[in-house]
Amino acid sequence: MFTPNIDRSVRKGIFFERSYFQQAVCGSSKASFMTGLNLETLGVAKNLIHFRNTSPKVVTMPRYDKQNDYHTFSIGNVFHDRENSSWSAPD
Repeated sequence: MFTPNIDRSVRKGIFFERSYFQQAVCGSSKASFMTGLNLETLGVAKNLIHFRNTSPKVVTMPRYDKQNDYHTFSIGNVFHDRENSSWSAPD
């Protein structure tokens, strides 16, 4: 397969040999990453607890950008539910 753009991206990219997460479940890790806060501050430790229920005033990175006149769009599973307040348009 001829993939010059992917090959160029690989040459210029950074390779991470290890990655670390605060929690072994994705919902908590995503909430922590998208807010910049640790799990204890958010009050989430498992997928069944949504950070909006424990920390309703927390501003996510895309919501911050949206509030500052950027257009934010979600592609794929960023949050487990439809966290619509962070996006300019529904996915």
